[in-house]
Amino acid sequence: MSAVTIEDTLQQVSRTLAGICAEPIGAALVVHRAPDTGSGLRRLFGSKALADRLRASNQLVLTPTHVRLFALGGRSGMEPKEQLGAWPVGQITVYAGIEERSTWFASTGSSVDQHVFRLRLMGPDLDLTVDAMAYAGLDDLSLEMLDPQARADETDPDVREGMAGLQEMSEETAAMVAILVRATGGGRWIVPGADDRSGVR
Repeated sequence: MSAVTIEDTLQQVSRTLAGICAEPIGAALVVHRAPDTGSGLRRLFGSKALADRLRASNQLVLTPTHVRLFALGGRSGMEPKEQLGAWPVGQITVYAGIEERSTWFASTGSSVDQHVFRLRLMGPDLDLTVDAMAYAGLDDLSLEMLDPQARADETDPDVREGMAGLQEMSEETAAMVAILVRATGGGRWIVPGADDRSGVR
């Protein structure tokens, strides 16, 4: 399996957004509504607030002129549906830090703890918080899959290849976050329990 590069990802995003975003794409990140941010129910009743218009999955995109936010949906859940907002690069700042996010599943009566990049977008009339999955979305019990020594010790080549793919995914997400932060003059948004492994400074 050949490694997927950031360039591959950006080319794929450019293809999927071709109909609604003609600009070159310098970074792209799938983001989700942060806890206590917006309500999908209010969106159903016609709320125009940005936080309420967020979908389960959205895409934050950096172009030469703007930071753009697109709602995703469709059969795959990853098809661009509409542009939710666009802010000139010089008028928006993206701050990032890592937090632990706990998700409760009523069907199993259990919760899963994962790390997320918590991104805060700030600008004139804008203060929005969204999450991007950190560490390839692995829960706390599976983080050893990203450990280089654990990968080196793994004897099954298929498992080792899968671990390498997860590491690439984790590194790509961190790189995209760092590009967004640097391009907007942002920095690390210090939050309680922030994890210094984020690589965002």
